[in-house]
Amino acid sequence: MTFFRLLRLTERGIQALRNQKESMAEIQKIIGDNGGKLVGAWFTQGDYDMISIIQAEDDKVMRTISARLAVKGLYTGKTLPAMPLKDFMQRFGEGPEMGMFIESWFRAGRKDKRR
Repeated sequence: MTFFRLLRLTERGIQALRNQKESMAEIQKIIGDNGGKLVGAWFTQGDYDMISIIQAEDDKVMRTISARLAVKGLYTGKTLPAMPLKDFMQRFGEGPEMGMFIESWFRAGRKDKRR
């Protein structure tokens, strides 16, 4: 499975940027040792400081990785499971009825009801 992680650096995380090679190596080791693979990481501007993508076998593996990384105290954030659009459409169907269901599903989860 693919997981997108939306991260805000803590003060400790900001300080860790001074030794970014060592910090990234340690993070990659934690991810790898617990059954995952860091696909990529990007610095961003806005609500989150970083976005990372991690491949892991399932939610349980990702929860283990998240817990092991959380104790480092480098960031806070959200982890979102992701599915490629093609796989999503194959799993849930492509007909108009399914389109209406998916539309209502996405709208129900929005805070901004104007969309």
